[in-house]
Amino acid sequence: MSFGKIMQSIAQDNIEALDSEFEIEEVIQLINKVDKEIEWMKGYKKYHADKVSSRLDSLSGRKEKLKSIIELTLSNAGKKSLSFPGTGKVSIKENKGTWDILDEKKLLDVLSKELDEETYGNIVQEQPAKIAKKDLNKILNTWEKVDKIPDSVRREKTTNSVAVTFEKTIKSIDDADIEVAEGDANIDQYDSLDVSKMTL
Repeated sequence: MSFGKIMQSIAQDNIEALDSEFEIEEVIQLINKVDKEIEWMKGYKKYHADKVSSRLDSLSGRKEKLKSIIELTLSNAGKKSLSFPGTGKVSIKENKGTWDILDEKKLLDVLSKELDEETYGNIVQEQPAKIAKKDLNKILNTWEKVDKIPDSVRREKTTNSVAVTFEKTIKSIDDADIEVAEGDANIDQYDSLDVSKMTL
């Protein structure tokens, strides 16, 4: 899939796997560029909050779509990670679903019976009873391994996410290419736009 097709598929909200896992390198470069623009926009937002909020949302959405393209491509290639020397590395990591408390009273009863006083005190703060989710998650994760999960909780669906790391000196993609390929560029916004490098 060419650079232009990648940008077109994102603009049309049509996420597809790349033709080859080797094309992921271009997507890593795009994500790196988007990250840099997000950081710049966050600083700029302090001065022009209204104008920048929608652009930040757009950039974040674009980054997630690029990561979805990588995930689909890795899945099609039957791989969990790839490394591109001089550019970066991508990998799929599994995010376990969080625990939902279905019946807090039942859960408190189970915890009081199963845990020692100190552990129970770390998880449940009295008056009013409040459950410390982080400590509870540790206990539930342990219980899950021995199939001892009470019916007062359930785990949400496990999801995958794409982790992207960049080399310190990454090749960059021309800014003008990205803006024009996306179709959202406004020529009046750029004082020094070099149209000789644009691709359509």
